[in-house]
Amino acid sequence: MIKCLPRSSQELRIILELNHKELRSDPWNPIPHLRCAVERGNDVYLCMERLNPYDQPPFKTIANYVDFFRQTLEGLTFLHELKIANMSFQDSSCYMVDLGSAPSTCASPYEFDRSIYPVRYYFTNLSNAIKYDPTSASSAAVFKHDVQDCGVMIERLLFHVPDIEPKLKSLVKAMALGGFGADESRKLFEALCKSFESSTFDTPTTLLDPRMRSTATLSLPKRSSRGIPPCMST
Repeated sequence: MIKCLPRSSQELRIILELNHKELRSDPWNPIPHLRCAVERGNDVYLCMERLNPYDQPPFKTIANYVDFFRQTLEGLTFLHELKIANMSFQDSSCYMVDLGSAPSTCASPYEFDRSIYPVRYYFTNLSNAIKYDPTSASSAAVFKHDVQDCGVMIERLLFHVPDIEPKLKSLVKAMALGGFGADESRKLFEALCKSFESSTFDTPTTLLDPRMRSTATLSLPKRSSRGIPPCMST
């Protein structure tokens, strides 16, 4: 995946910062890993890992949704702890998934099984994201809106998992009212998940709401013996 950003953009600064070694290795970091950054005039081209729309191949079980919700809340918590906010959680194109765990025998993305091979979800649109001054009281509303926006996204997707929708209503309500921060929402989610019967996770799900469905084409990471090209200065 290649992304072109102006050298002066806030999004570029955030992506580069979150790809520093000490932050890149954090399992909650929701920013795609950079392979290379190349300068061309006033722009910087970022070469990232190959990614697919977050819902392609489609979710098949409740466990797939739970994993997506969990990683989204962990990613939001990670960003808010670093004082980064103003995301776009209701836009389905803001999420993508890494299918890099697919075995060489998996010829098509539609053969990929999330229940067998682990996936990693990433936030790929930081065009409005800002790193706020931690001493600024005015930034509180932005962090609150992120949580509310994330809650709306979760509520929409719960339509497809009616077996757990009633149990997660309290989470959605707490996020919508703005009384919970990102980490508090994450902790409540984990607590509620513990009440699910183990058999619940294997329950098949319904099709995604068209408003939350991605339409981009699919691809699996290509395996090659070639090394990663050297990066130019960023």
